[in-house]
Amino acid sequence: MEWKNYFQKVVQCWMVIIQSWPNAMPFKNLSKISSTFIDLENLFNMWQTGQMYWKMITEDELQALEKKRQEQINAGKITAPIEHCHCSDYGKKCKQIEDKNGEDQVHQ
Repeated sequence: MEWKNYFQKVVQCWMVIIQSWPNAMPFKNLSKISSTFIDLENLFNMWQTGQMYWKMITEDELQALEKKRQEQINAGKITAPIEHCHCSDYGKKCKQIEDKNGEDQVHQ
């Protein structure tokens, strides 16, 4: 699962949320939180039994979540995602170099 950019790459991209995540467990990468085996087993069982599931959201729900998220960012409760710069050749086609036989050999 994509944890680092969950909101952008899962919620906004696929318009889904995880419904019924337990309040007692922080919603973050499970390998980075110290949880007991029982906690992890409970999560697994919740998925297996359908108590926790992916829920499709509407455009209005997405806008409400985006607004709430922006308020949390502004209040300093969560950090804003880091914007990455594109490479200097972003969007340009690669040059193809032909070898002696006239076949494409290397892309630059």
